[in-house]
Amino acid sequence: MKSFRAIVLRTGIVGGIAFVIATYSNAGTVNSLAVMCPLITGAVALWLATRLPTEHRLLNGLRATLVAGLIAGATAFVGISIVASLRVHFMHLHWDETGQTGVITAASLFAFATIGVVDLLCALVGGLLVLPVRYFQLRRAHA
Repeated sequence: MKSFRAIVLRTGIVGGIAFVIATYSNAGTVNSLAVMCPLITGAVALWLATRLPTEHRLLNGLRATLVAGLIAGATAFVGISIVASLRVHFMHLHWDETGQTGVITAASLFAFATIGVVDLLCALVGGLLVLPVRYFQLRRAHA
């Protein structure tokens, strides 16, 4: 069985990378997937953490949801910053023709950080949505 740390790290990193990919994909229907990625991250973290044989499984699952959401938010912030920097770098030739500047400002970095915080909050909501299901499953298993 995997450890708590392995579950949280893998779930958070995969959720953050999936969020970045879904955010920057060009397909119109995939943008709704970008909203679902943090919810799925939180739900999977809680689900996997409550399967570990610990004393307080649900509390441990909520803690896993929080930490996986933090990791997913940080991964999303780094990923979106990298992709935006690359887009600015490669689109610089087109912006010279139109007179626009291709600079990532502090305001855009603040916006990327806000997206990471929203990613964290959505992961927490995903974990809270799965919590009653796991509660009743664990309660029925011990009855």
